[in-house]
Amino acid sequence: MPIRLLSFERHEIGLEIKLLERGAIISFLEPKLRRLLNAKYPTWDLSTVPTEENVFAIKGLVRQATHYAILSHTWLRSDPGEITYSDWISRSFNPDEAGYRKLANFCRVASTNHNLSIGWMDTVCINKDSSSELDESIRSMYNWYQCAKVCIIYLAETTALLDIHRDPWFTRGWTLQELIAPFVVKFYNRNWIQFIQRTNNDKPSPSFSNIIPEILQEIEKATTMSEFELVNISKAPISRSMQLAANRIVTRQEDAAYSLMGIFNVSIATAYGEGSERAFSRLLQEILNVERFGVLDIINWAGLGRSQRSHILPRSPQQYRFCSSSLDLSDVTPLEPLTLTNMGTRIFVLLMPGISIARPTGRDQHPKVSPNGDYTATVNITDPDDDRLGKRTFHLLDRRISGPDGGKESDNGQLMTQNTFAVFNIEWKPGGLYIPQTCVAVVLRCFEDAGKVTSTGMFLRVYTSEPCVFKLKKRSTERRSRNTDSYVDMDEAGEVIAVEDLRKHGMQLVLKYL
Repeated sequence: MPIRLLSFERHEIGLEIKLLERGAIISFLEPKLRRLLNAKYPTWDLSTVPTEENVFAIKGLVRQATHYAILSHTWLRSDPGEITYSDWISRSFNPDEAGYRKLANFCRVASTNHNLSIGWMDTVCINKDSSSELDESIRSMYNWYQCAKVCIIYLAETTALLDIHRDPWFTRGWTLQELIAPFVVKFYNRNWIQFIQRTNNDKPSPSFSNIIPEILQEIEKATTMSEFELVNISKAPISRSMQLAANRIVTRQEDAAYSLMGIFNVSIATAYGEGSERAFSRLLQEILNVERFGVLDIINWAGLGRSQRSHILPRSPQQYRFCSSSLDLSDVTPLEPLTLTNMGTRIFVLLMPGISIARPTGRDQHPKVSPNGDYTATVNITDPDDDRLGKRTFHLLDRRISGPDGGKESDNGQLMTQNTFAVFNIEWKPGGLYIPQTCVAVVLRCFEDAGKVTSTGMFLRVYTSEPCVFKLKKRSTERRSRNTDSYVDMDEAGEVIAVEDLRKHGMQLVLKYL
């Protein structure tokens, strides 16, 4: 239950609205609980020790007695604005002001339309002057929305059903969890009228038995969220959940991280003033601490803006706008747990160096592929030093790779760029290292000889406009022409290579701090 609640009981003159503290909530609900108990179990003797069966029944009655409504809305931008906890305690508000009218309308529709007598509204039910209470509220808010009997979503700037997706409510950071967490939601327009009145729930249940297509189409327009994601966000990849939050606006910069705690089922202490990057870094670290499956998807981002503490973690949700939707890392288990240290993220990667050869004009020559072993791949990325060259094609595991990465000139005057691709979706399996057909990598510029990179050696991250994903090809056993090897796509099931055989294919397994 929330720390405090609004109570609203019907009287002849209308609703009587009160703000109840924790002790008062119990006193307010106890008579209702006793009535329920006496009606259903009139012969029970409450002075005796209850049986296990009785305890289970009483818990069910408690849940029924403590049903409450919860409000999701955008705060008023006008002055004096919303009624806060301190305003209510000091009674320094005018009942004719917009803030009180919103509060009263919430209580009215919760009572009239949903037959409830208690509700929660963040503006007045949180004492923001208490840092400890604010911290508890922020960390508990997802659960409060999830446990509510109904979440009333008030779209203050919308009247027509087909305009729902344009409402500013869909642009705010906190409203993402307020849409996802509750099991029952009802959308109300600016006049406090339900958009859809033929059902008690505008959100599909996990069984998808009550789909409201009009509302769902508007939600998808506004958020890109599918029906499945709306009720199963815990099963979505990390990068996808981050992507849903990437373009949302928050008033206090740290809330970009704090508003995601419930969605990822983690908890971090709030510390307003720490800045958005530090708050988001702590959020990612906690996700790394608790996630077991699919944790590698946390690296599925692109663009500039890495964390100051790690080359493979971003500094905000915005970098997940460029995540790859085609990747499925849900079943990939890292070779060892990812650990964020003072040197970066500790992670095993499989290094595959590659070269790009071009004429001075920047036009690719498409040199003949000459792999070092049985595997090869091509990757297209934007040149990190000179974007005038546009996309560059890198040939991985080529036998002409040598020395440290970087730009250099070949004997015939052509420009050659050498980068190392650090593949991270690899696993241990019987017989050696499992390498999938589709590899996911970060691009590095290493300052050590190819094949001799150390865990603490110097490197730079090469940033790309999209996640680096490529498919490995394998040498075909059939010769297509004399003295010419052919390469075909590696089997979709991937392959297991003994660690001692990696070097002959031009690969290197190394523990890096990225």
